[in-house]
Amino acid sequence: MAQEQLCFTLDVDFTLAIYRGTNMRFESKLKRNFWINVAIATIPDIAIAIILAVVFDGGFIGFLAAYFGLQILYFAIWTKNSIFGWAHFQLVGRKQMSKHLLDFLLENKFPDPGDHQASVDGYFYDIVNDEELPIEMRFRATHEIATLNAYGTLGQAQQLMRINIAYEDAIEQYKRSLAGTHG
Repeated sequence: MAQEQLCFTLDVDFTLAIYRGTNMRFESKLKRNFWINVAIATIPDIAIAIILAVVFDGGFIGFLAAYFGLQILYFAIWTKNSIFGWAHFQLVGRKQMSKHLLDFLLENKFPDPGDHQASVDGYFYDIVNDEELPIEMRFRATHEIATLNAYGTLGQAQQLMRINIAYEDAIEQYKRSLAGTHG
């Protein structure tokens, strides 16, 4: 048991160390990675456009029409999915997600959020960096930061925005619930 606790503590300390002041990013590297990803992502579209131009004997004009037609199709699908995603979130998802996140905050007995929070990440970073809090709580906060960062890393910006909005609602409700228990 003591060995398991030691391993858990070492894992948590290592994970916490990852999140302490190591958010360094080079803008040049981000731009380079963006253009590399764009180049890789266009390969299938170019291949499909070439095949369509050859099959339909469209030449270079057929290639351009097929390529830009695919981009318009992708944009139309993205627009439809965005509209549906936000409509669903506003009608049902926000309340459900906020309730789930509030239950998570209550169950884990996170500390009282301050009257002013810069962001959801900021709230959890404050927990991670507070060495007076139990290590398990700091680890759960680290997990939440990693989960939120994963959405951004995967390019799911809209989902990350929805989660942050729901988390803001949940943290506000959590603060009110704590005020009710202290009053």
